[in-house]
Parts: sequence; structure tokens; C-alpha cells
Amino acid sequence: MIGLFLILCGTAGLGLALLWPASGFSREARFHADTLLYAGVLVLLLLRLAAAGAGVWPAMTGILLLAGALLGSKVRFWSRHSYAVNVHMALLALFLLLAAMLYPLQGYDARALWFHHGKIFFLFPGEAGLDYLRGIGHADYPKMLAALSAHIAAFFGFWSDWAVKFSVFILILPPLLTALRLPLAYVLTALLFSLHATRLLTSGYMDALLALYAVVMACSWTEAVFRDENKPLPRKEAVTLAILSGAVLLNLKNEGLVLAGIFALLALAHAVFAGKRGSRTRVAFSASDFALAALAAAPFVYWKILSFHFSLSNDIFGNGQLPFLRQLSERLAHPAQSWLIFKKLVVPEMLPLAVFYALMYAWSSKLPEARRKSLFAFALAALYGAALFCVYLGTPCDLTWHLDTSADRVDKPCVALLALAALYLLSAQLRAGGLLEKFHLAEPATPPKPSASFTTLSQE
Repeated sequence: MIGLFLILCGTAGLGLALLWPASGFSREARFHADTLLYAGVLVLLLLRLAAAGAGVWPAMTGILLLAGALLGSKVRFWSRHSYAVNVHMALLALFLLLAAMLYPLQGYDARALWFHHGKIFFLFPGEAGLDYLRGIGHADYPKMLAALSAHIAAFFGFWSDWAVKFSVFILILPPLLTALRLPLAYVLTALLFSLHATRLLTSGYMDALLALYAVVMACSWTEAVFRDENKPLPRKEAVTLAILSGAVLLNLKNEGLVLAGIFALLALAHAVFAGKRGSRTRVAFSASDFALAALAAAPFVYWKILSFHFSLSNDIFGNGQLPFLRQLSERLAHPAQSWLIFKKLVVPEMLPLAVFYALMYAWSSKLPEARRKSLFAFALAALYGAALFCVYLGTPCDLTWHLDTSADRVDKPCVALLALAALYLLSAQLRAGGLLEKFHLAEPATPPKPSASFTTLSQE
């Protein structure tokens, strides 16, 4: 009961933390629909982890909380883009919904891992389900999709391999709504990547979702730091969006912790470096930002505490970190092993995109702001790719089998981030040439308003 009380307090605190920074945007502040959805899935995860045999009540409580938030706050759908871009994103959302719901669960990992954990949560809620997880592979993986699918099954009263796939669309929808507020580079990245990875995105695998949320996190941060776009988000909104998308990212898959950790290091390094230089791109963090980050991370921290308490194992580090490091050093001594990883992981998609990015970077020498934004996304992709490389070097599984069964999936965050980096430069080039307005992909730039001092001088 004490644990449940603490979790419910954390849920209430998360709502208060959302109100706190949002109230500082302006006197006429509005909650955006995507912000509420990011917070909503975190609340639903907390409720499922805190539910000890509550059955349908966690689902109903979460739905009522979200409905109350929608009715009690002044929610708005605001877009910085042209009508054509909004229509394309709406059609993309409809297409992904149909793709997700057209077929029942497919793919081994989707059935035997992600949704299987959700089925356990539905059939054995509370401690019984956690005990059951001990003998299952990847038992310590975060449970965002499992919790949402268990909520949906609890709402209907039975488990259906068709109905629970709606949980995938619930997780796809926030990044699509975010496209209304972020720059055109993000819109193009979300559109092209969703079409490229439709099967992976809608089948119940976490890697494509991880990629979408990583792109939201990176793009929101660059929106907070670099202010060269037309109609930019207020810095406070951009930081809040980066924090909430990063919190959801943590709860999708263990690799989310690596991505979020690399992002945090890059963001802090930039903040320190820009502060020392006195740069105008420096971002000042407020107490509400740190409070929101701490509360948004509560579901992930609580799940890790439960994993430790119930001894839920990890397939890679199941035998400890020393065997992993020993295997890594042994494979590093054989260049053929590293070449095999490079050939399977990097060459198919990451290498062509990296070459394209390098060409775009060289072409954009007169666009320094776009270059800086693209470098952040590129650095995040490169460091995460290096982390994946090390994981394969230290895997206890047969290296060829592990690469053949997962390399074309786990590279998707790197693929999406490299695409974002290149599209930052491409969209800046198109904007500089006036082509975005010509093809109705952007509205004409809003001319800056003259300052009060300028007006006074002109009148004199």
C-alpha cells in the first residue's frame, strides 16, 4: 500500500509539473494535444505498474484522468506549417492506423516478447505477473507497450491479438501530432521514415518507435537552442517537449536509456560550452525543468526498482558485465569480427545516409545555423551507432545469428537521426532558394517587428 501511495503521488506530481512549466509560456498558455498524449502514456504506465490485481480499474482511471485533463485544460491543435503539410500528416496518421489494425500480431519478437509481456500483465496483474516474468527472455525490458496493451485488454475484458495492436498506434500518434509544431525537417523525417519502416513501425517492434521518439527529442532540443526557424516554438515549450519525449523513450526499450544518456551528455556539454563562450544559443534551465525531468522519469525508475526486487534478468548482461567485457575484448582482437558487424550494421543504410549528410554539409557552407543543428543530430546518431557496435562485440550469442536477426531493426534510430541531420540542411537550402513557399511547403516568413527604439528614432 505504501508503494501504491507513492506511485499515485508521483502521478499527481507529474500532472502538477506539467501545469507548472506550461503556465509560464504566456498568459494565454494552452496545452497542446501531443504534450497531453506524452504525459498520458506515462500516467497509464504508472497506473499499470501500481495496479495489484485491480483489473479494469487502472484503465478506467487512466481514461478518466486523460479526459479530465482534456476538459480542464485549454487544449489546442496549432500548426506552424501550410495546409498541404497538415493534410499530408493527417493522411499519414490514417495510413499508419490502417496498417497497424489490418493484421493481428505478426513477427516473433512482437508475439513472444512485447505483447506477451502485456498478456502476462493482463492475466496476472501485480506481483503474480512479475513473478511469472522471471523465466522469460528480456524480462527486464521497459513495459510501456505491455502496459498499454494490458489496459486495452482490460477495457474490453478479454485479450485479442487484433485489439491490442491499437496500443501501437497510441504510441505512434504523439510524434505525428508533434510534427505540427516542429520544423519542416522533422515533418519530412517523420513522413519518409514512417513510409520506409511502416511494417516495423506497425507490427509491434520497438525499434522504429524508438527512432521516432529519438528524432522528436533531438529536434525539440535544437528548436530550444537554435532560433533560426520561422515561427519557432517558445524555448519553454521546446524543452518540455524534449523532456517528455525522452521520458517515453526510456520506457520503450533498454536501448532508450543509452539514447537518452547520450542526448543528456550532448545537451549538457553544449550548455556548458555555450555558457563559457557567452553564446546566444545557451539555454537556461529552470527549477521546473528539473522537476519535470525527475517526475517524468518516475515510471522508468520505478520499473527498474521492480526489476531489481524481482530479479528480472537481462539477456545481454545476464551473467554479469565482466563476461560481456571479456567477450568484447576478444572480438576486438579479431578484425574480421569487427568487419562483420560493420558490414551488417552500418553498410546497408547508415553508411549511405552518412555519405549523403557529408555532401549536404559541404554544400551548406553558407548556412552555419543549419549546420550546427544538423551536427547535434549527427553526433547523437554516431555515438548511438558506436554503442550498438560495442553491444554486438560483447554479445554472448553467436555473432552472425545475432546480426542476422536484429541488425536491420536496431539501426533504425541511427537511420532516422541521420535523415534528420541531412534534412535540416536540405530544408535550409530550399528555404534559402524560396522553393518551400513556391511549392506550398511553408508559409512566407514573418518579418520581424521593429523595436521601440527604432520606432522612436524613425518618428524623430
